Amino acid sequence: MNNGLWWAAALCLVVSVSACGDSSDDPQTIRETGYLSCQSSGDCDGGFNCETDDNELECVSAPQDCAELTCECLGDELCGDRGCHVDSGVLLCSPEPFDPCGDKVCGESCSTCDPADPECSETAEEKACNDAGECVANSPGICGEPQQCEVLEDQEPLTCEAHESCCGNVCCGIGEICCTGVPFEPGEGSCIPEDSVGGCPQSLRSVKDDIEYLSSEQVEALGQQAKEIRLTTWRYKSEPESMGSQHLGFIIEDVPGPYTVQADGRHVNLYGYTSLAVAAVQTQAKEIELLKEQVELLKAQVEALKAAK
Repeated sequence: MNNGLWWAAALCLVVSVSACGDSSDDPQTIRETGYLSCQSSGDCDGGFNCETDDNELECVSAPQDCAELTCECLGDELCGDRGCHVDSGVLLCSPEPFDPCGDKVCGESCSTCDPADPECSETAEEKACNDAGECVANSPGICGEPQQCEVLEDQEPLTCEAHESCCGNVCCGIGEICCTGVPFEPGEGSCIPEDSVGGCPQSLRSVKDDIEYLSSEQVEALGQQAKEIRLTTWRYKSEPESMGSQHLGFIIEDVPGPYTVQADGRHVNLYGYTSLAVAAVQTQAKEIELLKEQVELLKAQVEALKAAK
């Protein structure tokens, strides 16, 4: 192992390993001071060859069930809270250099400052990861060319950015999944957070448990809830005022009952919302049928009175 790798490592903390070989260091001292790095070595008879804080090599026995040098298995035991990463088969007890796009996809927002660095000052511009894995100023095209989506003939053409996905007549962004099909109209789609409870609406019996059909009284009660929903128009705070009131729907805080809002209390349950509207339609249809029967009865009574004269 070259000297550059040794010096790149930071101090380790050993929790459950014991010294072996010719080491004269007390095991407790080793646990307190730790190692700089470790690598597999045949000289240690199944153990690991580790560099101490004094740049000396020690043989360290492999803990039970951790025969390989991996951060998942040995990171906490060898490195404590100092961070762990593996480079060229060598376990180094130092955090990996901060990578603002290391665990992000293209188009996802990022920051150039390491959260662990309190002295770093982030610039005000909005940044996102580009297709090269760099955190740059966010702008159209940083993830490649936009894509033309396939829509129905009577729908407006739709173009989504490269990091977005086509979803019927809308574009889904990062962290969203596309929902199409029932209860949505053909060609229409809806984007919901990928961690939404229940995911996309599904109506197959095979994916459901505890199915209970509602009574007429329960349907009427839900229909009444739908009647009480206060519809509003609005624009999101992130949208410019020039757009005006472009959206139609309800405010979550105004909605009665639990079925129209996701469990997180922040997102609309479109399936529940649609089903609530169906309950209102069914209730009204039942009322209309009853009125029709009453009208027919009155017509018959009028005809009978006319015939009796």
